[in-house]
Amino acid sequence: MKLRYRILSILGIVLALAFASFAIAVSYNSPCGGSAAAPAGGESMQGVVIHCYGSPDVMKVVFSSRMNCANSSGVLPTGSSPCAAR
Repeated sequence: MKLRYRILSILGIVLALAFASFAIAVSYNSPCGGSAAAPAGGESMQGVVIHCYGSPDVMKVVFSSRMNCANSSGVLPTGSSPCAAR
């Protein structure tokens, strides 16, 4: 077998495996998990959440705990969020 045919056959096998793994990843379909309920008695806010990949039908409006942004300067520190859940 010539070297170019060996290289082309190996390249073909690699491309076939890549296509098969991509097809399996795209066809994977699992049920979406639910979100945790907002704590009773505390401040809450409405927000749109997406727990799954898909069409706009997967977006849901849920109640969650209100975020407390203590840093009002508008500058975000590197590596951390100025907002923490109450």
